[in-house]
Amino acid sequence: MSLNAIYVRMSLLAIFFITLHYTDDVIRKVRGMDQGGIAVLFAVLMLVVWLFGTLVLNERKSGYIIGLII
Repeated sequence: MSLNAIYVRMSLLAIFFITLHYTDDVIRKVRGMDQGGIAVLFAVLMLVVWLFGTLVLNERKSGYIIGLII
């Protein structure tokens, strides 16, 4: 198994678990997460960019930089 395959799988698992964590915060109404707002949109945008960098920009420098920053 190559390192790139491990990177993609771990990134997808991390995105999945962060999404579950955020969903739990919304359900439990932690820190006003159920209200929405600009912070929620920013968090969703970050997840979309991370997913795009992992799946579409696979094995490119820009994909690795996105994964490293986020």
